[in-house]
Amino acid sequence: MSSNDRESAPPRLSTAWRRVLPAALLALQGVVLLVLGVLLIIRTITGHASNAGRSLTLAIVVLVFALGAGLIARALLRGEEGARSPTLVWGVFVVLIGVTLARGGAPVVGVVVTVLGAATLAAGWTAAGGRPG
Repeated sequence: MSSNDRESAPPRLSTAWRRVLPAALLALQGVVLLVLGVLLIIRTITGHASNAGRSLTLAIVVLVFALGAGLIARALLRGEEGARSPTLVWGVFVVLIGVTLARGGAPVVGVVVTVLGAATLAAGWTAAGGRPG
């Protein structure tokens, strides 16, 4: 490759950014889910939920997903081989959830979730695998 070819080639993300970007996106989603889970628990405890059992169950499910997002983010930062696949699956599901929200009466939230899912999917697609070196 000549120096002219290198100058005209599109810039590529460094290996560090290919780990950090998808991990940051998943960590952000994990924090949002954690906050939502805690708010659901508070709502249940204070008696504002119409069905306490259903609300508490939903809170537990949301907190489990928050934990999952955090574990995937940690695996991405560590450069673990198997971290890319769950990132891609997570991104696909977030896009589907966003589209469902957008079509189901929450268009602004749905668009934000869809864009976040698409960004996670794109970042996960380029995620660096293997041990940091």
